[in-house]
Amino acid sequence: MDTRFFGDSMPAHRALLHYLIGDYPNAARWYRVALAASIVDAEQRSSWGALRAGNHAAAEAAARRELGQEPRAIQPRLTLAEVALARGQDTEALEHIGQVLQLRPDDYDALLLATVAHAHRKDWNAAVDTLKRALRQDRVERRYTVFLATLEATGDVASSSNPPLCLLAHLHRYLRIYDPARADSADWYARRAVDAGDRADDAWVTVAVIHDTQGKRRHALEAFLRALAVNPANTAALLGTARLRADRGEIAAEYRLLRRAFQATPDDPFVADRLHAVLVHKLGDYRQALAMEQTLVAERPDDARAWWRLGAVQLALGDHQAALDSLDRSAKLADLPEAHEGRGYVLRELQRFAEAAEAYQRSIELDPSRPGGYVGLAVLLARERRYPQALATYERAYRLGARDAEQVVDLCSLYYEVGKVGQALGCLGDLLTREPDNVRGRALLEHVQRTASTRRAA
Repeated sequence: MDTRFFGDSMPAHRALLHYLIGDYPNAARWYRVALAASIVDAEQRSSWGALRAGNHAAAEAAARRELGQEPRAIQPRLTLAEVALARGQDTEALEHIGQVLQLRPDDYDALLLATVAHAHRKDWNAAVDTLKRALRQDRVERRYTVFLATLEATGDVASSSNPPLCLLAHLHRYLRIYDPARADSADWYARRAVDAGDRADDAWVTVAVIHDTQGKRRHALEAFLRALAVNPANTAALLGTARLRADRGEIAAEYRLLRRAFQATPDDPFVADRLHAVLVHKLGDYRQALAMEQTLVAERPDDARAWWRLGAVQLALGDHQAALDSLDRSAKLADLPEAHEGRGYVLRELQRFAEAAEAYQRSIELDPSRPGGYVGLAVLLARERRYPQALATYERAYRLGARDAEQVVDLCSLYYEVGKVGQALGCLGDLLTREPDNVRGRALLEHVQRTASTRRAA
């Protein structure tokens, strides 16, 4: 179980006991008591700090103040949505959530809160639909308070008369992220949903995902195929099957499945992102990717992610000005961190270094968990020979996942530039163990070894 279930206070202990006996609403309430007791006064100045402290009036006031300072901010809107949910104002909560999803269509926290709001209204199908959009992502919520709201809703849904089995399967699938024991309950609810005819295709997807997380790939594929037998246009099943085919190196099958998913839901940016990635990174079919994105922006000129993908293809084709225009359009429409990151790269290529630094900084401000902005900023700092700052920035990018071979070579070279020869050698040793034929890495290793030999001789 995740550490979030354990605490050193009496309220946290009570919360855990309620959780272990399946009393999720009271578990969530006691976890909130424990959370509120841990918040110091200084933290309550922010909207989320006040929310965590349980001061809804202060949280609402701070959120509105923060939105006055930054009208496109995401976090204050999420706070307003959580406050509205706590007050039983589900319609108002959905309005705030809708604003977040306009700015960031697949925001995980917003989708979970939408699930909770729909569940409060007993709109079970809408709750499943939003939760599906969250669960298909390779991330989790940022806000612990959102986890608690979802935990409480899981218990409330289960205690309703004639409980929605497919929704409960998905809610337990979400809880499984933090508690592996919930895999069994998710599978149990999913199979009951199949028997009851409650969105059987989506229920089979949950069965497949549980098998997949347990390493049972063949059983997972069978369950995905059973979902498609019920509904050939089930996007989650198509995406899941595509991923399993990709893991087996069946790129053509992956492409065909993603194409089917895109044809079933052409307005779904998540699906378009997946198809775009296969076209560009696996098939190298930039022309088809370009045609697809040009069609999408013509049909939906306010689709920020389509403009971002178009800019990425144009950049790959070397059309820097067109790429910058597309990425600027994307950033203005939705302030996407990846759009600013792309702008930083293009501006760097155009030798507009100060503007590139600003773009990278904005990307980091919007999503500090993305490594790309730090990588770009580190490159600019290294160009100015500010090697210690560049190294610190690159190390953060590495911790966040910037571990492509060329990125690791850059990190190793920065160790060398600041005089950390031993760390440079260790860094290069790890890289060349993984990728022994890396030309840049081998050349840098020879240079660093000569330097080390010279120092020993001296």
